[in-house]
Amino acid sequence: MDAKKSIEALQFFATGLTEGALVHKLQGQIFKSQGFSKFGQKYIDHFNEEMEWGEKFVERILDLIMAIAIRYFTKFGHSAKMAEVLTGAKAETVATPITEPVDVLYLGSGVLLGRISGDMADFIRTLTPDRVKRVVCFGSCAIIKSPVPQMRSLLQAQGIAVDERSFTCKGSMGPLHAGHPNKQDLDDLRKFVQTTL
Repeated sequence: MDAKKSIEALQFFATGLTEGALVHKLQGQIFKSQGFSKFGQKYIDHFNEEMEWGEKFVERILDLIMAIAIRYFTKFGHSAKMAEVLTGAKAETVATPITEPVDVLYLGSGVLLGRISGDMADFIRTLTPDRVKRVVCFGSCAIIKSPVPQMRSLLQAQGIAVDERSFTCKGSMGPLHAGHPNKQDLDDLRKFVQTTL
């Protein structure tokens, strides 16, 4: 089977698994809300299994079609937590330079005192369009709307193509948004990433 047909088959299975998994999660939550806790948990466990298989299909697709890198800066662990759920490459901090050309760079950051870190800004300044074809930004924040506009501005100044789509969720800051990014945020990030491939 040629690569194109392999990719199409894998995409078909990944889409089907993801759609089925989401239905099982919803059914599990409904069963739990109606007092059928054990039955509901079985459906939710099935959702988790299906999502793992979906991620494996996505990883294989990525192996076949594109070079991906994942970089993040984290002060409180939120961006690291988010980066670790992404598939297609090993998640590394911005201390690790991009040394080989990549088709897609997933770049994650939070904000501190309303700004992305100097380390993130310095990393972005090392990027070149011949090394990075496209960047997809993600991040978390507690007060401002998103760290993405700051990253986007720096990336565009470097001549790097930045995907219009991005992902931002709440990040805890003391009691504010405690527990975020949470499991739902991470599930939403996984789904978002699949739309950017």
